[in-house]
Amino acid sequence: MSPVQIAEFEAGLREALAGSLLSETAELEPDILRSSVQHLLGGGKLFRPMLALATRYAITGEPYSAGSAAQKGISVAATIELVHTFTLIHDDLPCMDDAQLRRGLPAVHRQFGEAMAVLAGDDLLTLAFSCLAQCRGWLGADAVLDLVETLATATHRVVQGQVEDIGSEGRSLSLQQLENLHRAKTGALIGASCRFGGILAGGSSEMLDSLSHIGEDIGLAFQIRDDLLSLQSDEDRMGKTLSTDIEKQKSTFPRLLGVSGAQSYAEELVAAIHKRIADLQLARPQLLADYASLALQRHT
Repeated sequence: MSPVQIAEFEAGLREALAGSLLSETAELEPDILRSSVQHLLGGGKLFRPMLALATRYAITGEPYSAGSAAQKGISVAATIELVHTFTLIHDDLPCMDDAQLRRGLPAVHRQFGEAMAVLAGDDLLTLAFSCLAQCRGWLGADAVLDLVETLATATHRVVQGQVEDIGSEGRSLSLQQLENLHRAKTGALIGASCRFGGILAGGSSEMLDSLSHIGEDIGLAFQIRDDLLSLQSDEDRMGKTLSTDIEKQKSTFPRLLGVSGAQSYAEELVAAIHKRIADLQLARPQLLADYASLALQRHT
């Protein structure tokens, strides 16, 4: 897939996130709610929805083109970003991490108030499932139900991971405990992204399970890199508050394994992911493998 096609994917996703997904409710929403919902939307790396589309492409080999199923899949992939943005808004709240900065902007609760941040997150979460339901006309009811179940299960696991994260403050976790925490908090939604791509491609149940596991492992690598960047980067470059883990005395991979140990651990994880992708014998596996590598190589 060429960079031009990837750019088209990104443009389509951003258009869907900023406009059409909110258009049906825009007239009903007070301006402050609409503004708080849109404050962070589409402003990140779009890693999760792009991963869903990359997974679909890896299976089908079908390039993006106007009117294609790949183009229609953007509306499905965009729902993952709606949920992800909901989790960020709530994660930043004073009762959670009390972060001040997100995606280079003031956190939603800082810009619009705590109550409006709670409502914005709630609105994004429910909007995601409403948008999936609207896809049944072209995608089919069975596939939409699979997507709804996948997204709901992943969101539940993210919440569970957040509960475990709060409970771990001030405690020293084992490597297995830390892995389990982040397979839920970070890995679940990234695993769902890969599974979304598989559902869009009509993959078998066995393939979908394999893709979910691959995505969860990508999520774990993503989190390890996030922990490393929290030590090696700065807030201006990352666009978010970095000090909360230290202030709350949370266990992190560098804290547990050391910086070089965490880096090596993540590299071994990504190498294993590449092997599992190769074992699936997909039509166009390279883009999916590239996204696995990007989880570890990103600088923001």
